[in-house]
Amino acid sequence: SIERTSRGNLWAAFFLFGIVLMLTPRQAMGSDLIGNVKAAYSSPKGAFANPANAGHIDRTTIEATPTIFQSKSLKIRYPGAPTIDKDQSGLGSLLGFLPALVYKVTPNFGIGVTDLIPPGSINLAIEGVPIVILDQPNFVDIKTTATSQGGAGFVVGWQIFDGLSLGAKANYQSIIIDAEVVPRGGGNTLVTLNTTQTTTNVTAGVRYDVAKNFLSVGLASDVFTLSDSQTTVDSPLIDTADAAGEDGAPGAASGVGTPFSSVILGVNLSPTPKFRILADVEYNRAGAGETAFSLVDFKEKPKEVYDTVAVRTGVMFNINPTTALLLGYRYEPSAIGQGGRGDESFAGFGTLDLITIYADQAQLTPYYVIGSGVRYRLGDKKNVFKGPDGKKRVRRTKPWVVAAGLAYQKGALG
Repeated sequence: SIERTSRGNLWAAFFLFGIVLMLTPRQAMGSDLIGNVKAAYSSPKGAFANPANAGHIDRTTIEATPTIFQSKSLKIRYPGAPTIDKDQSGLGSLLGFLPALVYKVTPNFGIGVTDLIPPGSINLAIEGVPIVILDQPNFVDIKTTATSQGGAGFVVGWQIFDGLSLGAKANYQSIIIDAEVVPRGGGNTLVTLNTTQTTTNVTAGVRYDVAKNFLSVGLASDVFTLSDSQTTVDSPLIDTADAAGEDGAPGAASGVGTPFSSVILGVNLSPTPKFRILADVEYNRAGAGETAFSLVDFKEKPKEVYDTVAVRTGVMFNINPTTALLLGYRYEPSAIGQGGRGDESFAGFGTLDLITIYADQAQLTPYYVIGSGVRYRLGDKKNVFKGPDGKKRVRRTKPWVVAAGLAYQKGALG
């Protein structure tokens, strides 16, 4: 998968091996163990992709999907330069421990909070990174601070009649990335970068049971997006005010996005009571008129971006009433091209994107993930007893599901 290279282009590969643990009520299991399928799956994190799932969920539900251990490897190389390996092992992101919640106000109406991102900062030091600045290869050290200003999604779902649910979700995220690029081993600053990204969007969705307990279909799309992105560059190598243009802000972009630029369609098929197949297809349209600041040419240029189609699949097989095997696969394509040099060329994947990946705020694309695990169901027992009046009463314990497994991810560009 890493065969195409051309002079001056960045080659990068990312490998991730993780042990994933999930704690969630009932059937909810939206993770890489089943391919991260969500469009037609009744779980709080499924409601983040398709808010109509909040109406289909049959009871108040909370879900958390932490990665308890992971081993990362990032390889970077420019043609003619040695490959730089960055390896890291340890605990996974703490964000996975933050739960998603859907509260059932009535059996048919649910509200919830998903995709919680708390405010906080991450400081990183990246040494010996090969980059091209003003058409010259350099080995540099990058000091990065990623500051999350918070984020959350708010979901409403309503099952208007048996088998048909509608939903809406509003989501907000904001992050600031500061980076200082210095020569390898120290020295005067070559480049100082500051990127601020804020996004607010509204998504609408529908979920319909074509055949109850056999086939369910989910469809969701963005209907409103407001984004603001600002990238400023300061360097003693060049007059960045001249490079920036009239507004003096390289890579500045803001405005209202085109509706229906992101659409996800999913199916949930149960051929037998023990066997379930899930699949999602997600289409994302490239933003028109996107620009980026190129460190190769030190100027703002049109960005080389493409429409993408992502595919996610999952399988669940019930061995017995309490235990199930899980298997998942997902493929996420890249929306950013390699770019090129010269006045007529486009800006592609570069140092700014690499810094975002190092700060765990983005993934190296394209990539695929294979996951597998075991799910075990706890509780869900029916207790029959006599009440104070002597009449028979029935009390059900609220069931929980614990699942654990392994996931392998590989991404490559170049």
